[in-house]
Amino acid sequence: MKKNAVLQCADCSKKFVRERDLKRHRDSVHSTEKITCKFCYTSFTRKDNLLKHLNNKRCERKLEKEAGKRKRVDLSVSSRKKKTQLFTSAENSTADPENIFLPPKENESAFQKAYKTFNLPNNDSSLGIKKFLLLRKEETIFIFRNELETYKALKVSKWVHCIYSKATDAGKMIKNVEFKMPNNEVLQETNLARLYDDMSKKIVKESEDFEGRDLGWTLDEILRLEVRTNRYSPFRGSSSFIEVPKQIAETKAIINVINKKDSQCFM
Repeated sequence: MKKNAVLQCADCSKKFVRERDLKRHRDSVHSTEKITCKFCYTSFTRKDNLLKHLNNKRCERKLEKEAGKRKRVDLSVSSRKKKTQLFTSAENSTADPENIFLPPKENESAFQKAYKTFNLPNNDSSLGIKKFLLLRKEETIFIFRNELETYKALKVSKWVHCIYSKATDAGKMIKNVEFKMPNNEVLQETNLARLYDDMSKKIVKESEDFEGRDLGWTLDEILRLEVRTNRYSPFRGSSSFIEVPKQIAETKAIINVINKKDSQCFM
């Protein structure tokens, strides 16, 4: 190719000086071949744009799946940030993007993220609390495990938000009902699967009791599972002794007991 020669696109007559610019133009503007992201189905004409789409986390389904076994996957994040490790599993030999487990999104937080709330919607349109909780088990355990990497202990709770209805003489009545499992301690050694199952059983029992009161309410829709996590610092008895300021101690108006031997007296 001669120096400063002008290259012209055969499709639109646009001119270029460098051959690579002409090739890029053809690939991005006139190419009929599309590269589709298998996770979110966004189409691209160039492979580098697809890779950029994945590496910039624009596609939240960037999880790989292996047939018949669990695999730990590192999400591509900035080198300045800590890489988050996820667990995902495949039940079939064919990777189905719709069945790939996605990390739950944090809905809100407080106290410098020590308190967090996650909302797991009923995307499967399950009409049965027991089945719905079973479908959300893997996501919830992921939340617990992920938070335990930051904090040594947690307090966790689960809330199932539902819509009930009943027929009356005045028409159909609608009622928002929440079934909840209050705070449970989660420690590093806690069996997370067993804890989740125990909490789910109590929520199912609460829903059955509500429906069994003969008030005429029928479950119409399960909206979401709300998972709340809170940093937990177990009280350690004598190690929690706090010395009062000198000017207060000198007044002898306060008895500040130091318990050096019995570390269980406040447990």
